[in-house]
Parts: sequence; C-alpha cells; structure tokens
Amino acid sequence: VISWTDGAAATAVVRFQVFDAQGNPVGTEQTVSGAGNSESNLAATADGGFAMGIQTFFSTTDYDISVLAYDAGGGFGGLV
Repeated sequence: VISWTDGAAATAVVRFQVFDAQGNPVGTEQTVSGAGNSESNLAATADGGFAMGIQTFFSTTDYDISVLAYDAGGGFGGLV
C-alpha cells in the first residue's frame, strides 16, 4: 500500500492504493473521507492489513491525529 496527500491545508485529502505481492493494483485508488487530512503514515498489521495515521487540519494551530485500520484489500475497519 502507498499513501499520499493531495492538496493543502483545509482542502487536502489523503489517498491510497493497495498493491498485491507482484506490484499490481488491488481495486481502485481510495480517498480517506473528509477534507483537511494530510501527513499519512502506514504500518503493516499481523493480519495482512494496515494502519494509517493521519493529521487533520482545523486551523493553523489546531490539528488532530487519528489512526485508521484497514484490511488487506483496503476495506475500512474503524478507528484504532
């Protein structure tokens, strides 16, 4: 899986794409819901899925950090 930020500050969104072991895309590119998300970080989980940490922008001095869980195919599993 790879992730990236598209846009800046309040209009930014985090996107990601899952790949198989041969480097082929699995499904389509996905967007983490909500504007203002950026600074994604990824970690593999023992079950083959992944966790994604993101930063959400509210103002120049107000950011939140969230960790989201996904299965191996990129299906959302909830907040960690």
